[in-house]
Amino acid sequence: MRKLFFVVATGLAVFGTNVMPTLASPMHPPLVQPKAPYFQLATNSKQLATATISPNTTLPILIALDQTSSSSSQSSQNAKPSWSLSWTEPIASTASRIAVGNTVADGLPRIIALDADKTTLSIWKWDGSAFTQEATINGGSHADQYVVGNFTPSKPAEIVMPGRYFYWNGKKYTGFTDNDLTAITGFARFSDGTENFFYFDGSSTPATFTIDLKSSKNWLTYGRMMSQPLPTGSDYRLLITHGSPEMLQNFAPAQMAQAGVLGYIDPKNDGNLYGFGGWMSTKGPNAGNFLVVTDASMFGPMGMNPSAPIYWRSPKLDGKLLDIAPCLDPKDGKTKGFLVLLATGANGDSRTLQFYKLN
Repeated sequence: MRKLFFVVATGLAVFGTNVMPTLASPMHPPLVQPKAPYFQLATNSKQLATATISPNTTLPILIALDQTSSSSSQSSQNAKPSWSLSWTEPIASTASRIAVGNTVADGLPRIIALDADKTTLSIWKWDGSAFTQEATINGGSHADQYVVGNFTPSKPAEIVMPGRYFYWNGKKYTGFTDNDLTAITGFARFSDGTENFFYFDGSSTPATFTIDLKSSKNWLTYGRMMSQPLPTGSDYRLLITHGSPEMLQNFAPAQMAQAGVLGYIDPKNDGNLYGFGGWMSTKGPNAGNFLVVTDASMFGPMGMNPSAPIYWRSPKLDGKLLDIAPCLDPKDGKTKGFLVLLATGANGDSRTLQFYKLN
């Protein structure tokens, strides 16, 4: 079997995540661990760009009280994107993570949810009145590292996890097992539409991969080189990584690391990149769970900037934030936004989906 080796490079490209210990290089903590930031409510939208470190060394993050006015008061050239809640729907209580992709190529994205057993993936379709389960996939022992994307040109979106690969063949989900990759960190979409998945050990340049179906044996092949995400003029349109809160705290404020998912997004496809993630806090005036969109400098290995502005946040979420999927609306396949998975109910034993559409 062909083996894939990762080349250690001196430059870091994206934030890290927890991976299989057999592959990960030792991760050294930052020399200075910043104290936990907090939301500082701002009544003037101009304050969004003037966050500073306060005398007591607590790092403030500024948020506008009126999200609509904070965006509309800026010039059109500098206007920041915003989102609004479009719908809320229940889903099976076994869902623990989500991804979205047009896996059947019929124009309607499917929700691919990881079940509580961490090995089964369930595919859900909107039937006009509810999300119904369309199929299940046995993802194996590393199913919790799955990604969904258009890795093969002219093919429906594919589902990949270490050791397994699935696609819709017109009748059912089928694919291959036994690849050479033992860990997946996240997903990247570049400005030309190319989609890759990647592995990042926290200290080396990420290795990217894609699918080559010309060979039934060596169907895993290397993808595009990954560079440092830039706030403007970026080559990325979307970048998502999942990982443990302990690892992600090396690259993002502690409250944003708790949800286990961070990313960069170019919502308007205009070369302007923003950070996104969850905000989870149990203390202070901003206690609760939120979906937030930040300045791209909020997190990253080249120097986390905890005082960078947060440009938008959702209303307080009605449950614990489990996952975030930037995607097209699974109900119509057209509207851009964020799909959020929440643990709801009195004991957190129910699951709810919320879709926030791009305004």
